[in-house]
Amino acid sequence: MPTVHQNRRRPKMRQMLQQLWHALMVGWDLYLFAFGYGIVFVLLGIAAISLSGHSMSTSAMSDGPGWTAPNAVHWFGTSRDGIDMMGPVLHAAGRSIWLALLATVGGSLAGLAVATLFFFVWRERGYRMLDRLAGWGAAIPAIFMVLTLAAGHGAGFGVTLLILSGLCALFVAGRSGRWFHELESSGDVLAARALGYSRRRLLIDHLFTRLWKHAAASAATLLPGVLLAEAALGFTGIGAQVSPAANRIGMLIAEGNETLFDAPWLVFFPGLVLWILCVVLATFAWAVRRTLGEAIDERLF
Repeated sequence: MPTVHQNRRRPKMRQMLQQLWHALMVGWDLYLFAFGYGIVFVLLGIAAISLSGHSMSTSAMSDGPGWTAPNAVHWFGTSRDGIDMMGPVLHAAGRSIWLALLATVGGSLAGLAVATLFFFVWRERGYRMLDRLAGWGAAIPAIFMVLTLAAGHGAGFGVTLLILSGLCALFVAGRSGRWFHELESSGDVLAARALGYSRRRLLIDHLFTRLWKHAAASAATLLPGVLLAEAALGFTGIGAQVSPAANRIGMLIAEGNETLFDAPWLVFFPGLVLWILCVVLATFAWAVRRTLGEAIDERLF
């Protein structure tokens, strides 16, 4: 027979389970996005760590067993020295997509930090400065800026990460000024200011709770463009000094061009993997924006 203490615990447990169920039902779409992104990045992260890189240019003229076209055993074909290309392609794709993720997240956080600093220090003047910053960034195509900056500094992992993060920060900081301005003009924020709320309390209690939707939608939209920009660096030949173990998907496509007519699969499969990743990330971005009710920005990359 249950005791009084056990009877008291049952309503508490039931209430906790109901709250958990409510939280899951309310945010099921966001959890689904997190699961989808997690599957993509975890699997490719494992591929980047566990699989080995390979340079086709170093083995293109070597004596070996020769190229093998894609078949039931080697789905991606083999290189001139007989190495199955599935491992190197997935390894390169994993390095590229994680670099794009780090650049997008780091750049978005940096852009929000800059906008927050302007919000605290310069206020209305800061918004105008951020608008000019956004206009300056829109005047120059981002991919042109990427190639120009990387041409003088190479395209190693760290340099590429800094360049792409800087471009994302420029993009997010410029739009954050508009977000802050729109949110500050809303009714509840105006009422809170009339009650004497400090700017710090306004930021924490009212602005950040809404700002994360704008930031998440922009980051999701930026991610496939950042991945393409990263691949463009390797494809144009910038970063050829990178070791085979640090190969990324654009570099692999560029190396495959050397043997395009003899072994077209060395270009086709890296390009196919890049295309699939961009389509998946763009689909996720569209779904995130639709769920959060965010309009598509006028121009990204």
